Amino acid sequence: MRVQTKVTVAIAPLVTALLVAMGAWYYFQARESVFQHTYDTLGVLLLETVENDLGKRVKLMSRTKTDGIDFFVSAYQKEALQAMGEREFQQHGDLFVFNQKGELLLGTNARLTEGVPQFLEQVTPPPVASNRKYEQGLLLLGGERYLYAATKFQPWGWKVVLILHGHGVYSAINNLFWGVSLSIVLSVVFAITGIHWLTNRFLVQHVLLLKNAAFDISRQVSVEKIPIDSHDELGELARSIESMSFTLQQQHEKEKQMQGDLRELNEELRVSNDRLEGLNKELEQKVRERTRSIESINTVLRENLQSLQQQLEEADTKRQKLVVDMSEIVSGKSDLAALNAQLVDKLRTSSEECEILREQIQSYAAMIETSDTGLKI
Repeated sequence: MRVQTKVTVAIAPLVTALLVAMGAWYYFQARESVFQHTYDTLGVLLLETVENDLGKRVKLMSRTKTDGIDFFVSAYQKEALQAMGEREFQQHGDLFVFNQKGELLLGTNARLTEGVPQFLEQVTPPPVASNRKYEQGLLLLGGERYLYAATKFQPWGWKVVLILHGHGVYSAINNLFWGVSLSIVLSVVFAITGIHWLTNRFLVQHVLLLKNAAFDISRQVSVEKIPIDSHDELGELARSIESMSFTLQQQHEKEKQMQGDLRELNEELRVSNDRLEGLNKELEQKVRERTRSIESINTVLRENLQSLQQQLEEADTKRQKLVVDMSEIVSGKSDLAALNAQLVDKLRTSSEECEILREQIQSYAAMIETSDTGLKI
């Protein structure tokens, strides 16, 4: 559900309830005003009728001193009833006059005259000591509703009642009800439409702008200016997004620069690796050549060692032979001193040669061992 719809759905019941409450208050106030206006109209007509048709005649008899003569009083009463009967109350109701005994003296509506007993029970004119000039209220006669205004003419003790059928009043109130209902419906529609437009104008459009700005930032697109100039939370959020976009753009540029530097370092490292590989190849070539040279030297040394070993063996053989010869000479008890001296000299010489050969063999052995160690390295 969109934000605009959520706001509208959340506010619409409150606005509807407020408008319905205002409409109901206005309806009851207007209804009361209609009733009061009708009662006021009935009261004015009633008092005017009583004053013009009854009060003036009583005042005339009082001035002529005939108010105590029954003949004149009866004549004026008949004249007053005739005058009131000739009045037209078709639009303002029907007039009824009762004497002190409750007998109907005048009735302009024969259908209502039949309900006179019930009518008299419901109508209560204001008391004499009351400041109210007439009594007003609702009547239910024959299942129909009527509005009345009643007063008592004290000099003659008459009850004068003006009755108005409630059809016109209730029709006006019914029209008022439907008018208020239609006004409430239209007001609710206009209010919801206005809320929808206001949320779209000042909330949804700003939210969409902020969403687009956030989407641009996610694509690493610079946001220069968000067209939200309000000084509320949305305006502050727009300024924050602009500042964040500027900061992220700077970081992105630094990142690009670092990536460029990294590429340069990688290129330099690649060149260094290539040079190192070349040096390694040259070193391997030299090591192979040196190894072949050492192997050839070792081969010569081994051959020399074998030759020396053979010579040592020959020398040992000669020495042993000399020892045998000397033993034979000693055992033969030869007394040839010269021969013995010669043999001793030869034996000493042979021993010295053997020592020299042994030292050479040890020297060659050390060289061979050094060569083997170098080959292992």
